[in-house]
Amino acid sequence: MILVSSRPAFAADEEPTAQSWRSLFDGKTLGKWTAETRGDFTRAGKVEVRDGTLVVSAGQPGTCARYTGEMPRDDYELALTARRAQGEDFFCGLTFPVGERHLTLICGGWNGEVVGLSCIDDEPAAENMTCDLIAFELGRWYDIRVRVADDRVRVWLDDKQIVDFTVGDHELTIWFDKGTATPLSIATWRTTGEIKSLRVRKLNGVDE
Repeated sequence: MILVSSRPAFAADEEPTAQSWRSLFDGKTLGKWTAETRGDFTRAGKVEVRDGTLVVSAGQPGTCARYTGEMPRDDYELALTARRAQGEDFFCGLTFPVGERHLTLICGGWNGEVVGLSCIDDEPAAENMTCDLIAFELGRWYDIRVRVADDRVRVWLDDKQIVDFTVGDHELTIWFDKGTATPLSIATWRTTGEIKSLRVRKLNGVDE
């Protein structure tokens, strides 16, 4: 089991040359975010803005906030800050593009501790090589950063890299029905998640 640091910094030598961050959420309105009501989300909780955060309330079983704006599909980074406000399952199921396909980063699934990418070769986060266990604290904010570049998907939680996955010939799919979660979304499962500081940037070159 990994206990992560509360420090929000990312190591300087991991910073690629990049364009400026583009905000995906202004903290005031939903903007291009919408509540998905199809598939697993027909009995969803509310998706709303509250106290500067995007609140994805607990559903039966799932709730999904889907972004309807433009998103890069490769050579980019996506960053956000998230916390579990209520519940015991995943508070951030972040679906994002990987070329023409998609993956979902699960934070806090399978009774609250599983982190990993779903799905790789039809195996969910709890059963593939990206799986890790992290003791998430209720109410604590975590910085999450995803980098899609050079045929790899890498993930940082606070200042610790927790995923380094080479796509190669692996089959990539997402847990949810494709039409309800792409190209970018944040889902929760019987849990309320709160999100802030959502942003994306294109990479001009990646430094190892």
